[in-house]
Amino acid sequence: MALIPFTSKQSYSESQPEKIVEQKERYLTISLYDALTAELMRIKITPLQESESAFLSEKAKNPKSYYREQAVAAGKSLGVDAVMIGAISEYTEREGSAIGVQSPAAVNFSIEVLDTKDGRTLWESYFNERQKPLLDNVYEIGKFFKRGAKWITADELAKEGARKTAADFSQFLLEN
Repeated sequence: MALIPFTSKQSYSESQPEKIVEQKERYLTISLYDALTAELMRIKITPLQESESAFLSEKAKNPKSYYREQAVAAGKSLGVDAVMIGAISEYTEREGSAIGVQSPAAVNFSIEVLDTKDGRTLWESYFNERQKPLLDNVYEIGKFFKRGAKWITADELAKEGARKTAADFSQFLLEN
């Protein structure tokens, strides 16, 4: 399997400077790659540098094709059975500090694993979280203390989402 670099939904990318969008896509791609390689011992994952290179090559060859098509073509060129793609819909930094915020961090992204033979979706997942005060959701007290009983940054939330996605995908592979 190869992890293709994240892209961003138009609604998110148009609301942020291009450099910030690229940084967040890169951060989430690396976070997910690290989580996948730590979680999936039984699956060979193409080194990130190789999958990025193959994807950029396909993107340059076919600039008008869709991200999904470019990803599948990159997977074929790498000789892998599947590619994992992701799209960011929201990546909002908290306003405030670890001890108090005016607005909490929020991260929303989707993931798909595509078969490189025909491009069909083999698995998909979504991560969507806006951190809430403990009193707004007492059922998440474990998560609150796991986060150090503080308001976390969007990057910390994204990394948490990457780990959850890798664990969910690992569970899917075990069950199938």
